[in-house]
Amino acid sequence: MSKVIEGQDVVVSFLGPTEFFSSQRPELFVEAYDKIFKAMREHHIKRIYAIGTPYLADEKDLQGGFKVKIPGAVFRVISHNLWKSFVLIGEVFEKAEDLDWTIFRVGRLTDAESKKKTEAFDYIGAKGWSPWSSRTGTAEWVIGQIDDDRKEHIHERPAVCVPR
Repeated sequence: MSKVIEGQDVVVSFLGPTEFFSSQRPELFVEAYDKIFKAMREHHIKRIYAIGTPYLADEKDLQGGFKVKIPGAVFRVISHNLWKSFVLIGEVFEKAEDLDWTIFRVGRLTDAESKKKTEAFDYIGAKGWSPWSSRTGTAEWVIGQIDDDRKEHIHERPAVCVPR
């Protein structure tokens, strides 16, 4: 891990569970991020962008009302290991106070192109937010953040999507 991270300015991670009914230990991703964070600190890299999902909750999401709470509760019961993985990933990032992290939370990723530009919303369920994201638009959003050397969304979990 150290060799991969050495000499970089920023880390972008798409690491996380992919199976809805995951049999993977939820702690697996915490262990991976611990290694990434250790290498980042070793090489004095502060900035990391990491993908997450709407189920990686943020306290601001409570503003979204029942359209956020009910799917999250169902998801927690139906796919507990997957839900637990996201919770633990969020916790490991919260503890990394010395790093400038952003977890960009995306909903259903599609290959469909959109005429609308992908945007970041402060919380899941905000006015204009949708549960859909395009892979291309999400990648363009992350690259735009890096290219502009933006300092926004540090220690935050913006909801990134194709707006309604």
